Amino acid sequence: MNLSDEQLAERLFSGGRADLVDDEGVVVSLVRRWSAREWVRVSAPRMMLEPGLTLTGQVETDPGVPWTLTFEVDAVRQVGPAVDEAELRITSSSIYPERRRTPRAQVGGALTITAHYASELISQRQFRGESTSCPRPAVRSPAPSRSRSASS
Repeated sequence: MNLSDEQLAERLFSGGRADLVDDEGVVVSLVRRWSAREWVRVSAPRMMLEPGLTLTGQVETDPGVPWTLTFEVDAVRQVGPAVDEAELRITSSSIYPERRRTPRAQVGGALTITAHYASELISQRQFRGESTSCPRPAVRSPAPSRSRSASS
């Protein structure tokens, strides 16, 4: 099943709340207020979120098909004595490579990424990649060339 990041966020917060984990392994229980495109507004316990913090959640789209969804905290404001409200932006989603149903084969190669309309472009960066299928390249024989000799 191929879902968009927004659909994965809907499933993650389907019960109205979700437990996300920060980079240090701290679990934060969040209650969704609203979501639109790549943004999710949540309520959280006071002082648990700060701008720039990365949070990761896990959702299973089908039995045995787990995904991770990563958010970055954009803004936080206090709305009550023990409650903060924050805007989270979805930054990435990924299926767990170790739990995929179909086996994967690792292949080597080089990847060049060109970003158009990017606010920052970092060059000389290497990325690991995996492919589910590698079709054989079509090998075509060149057409025989015909030459005409000039007669004198």
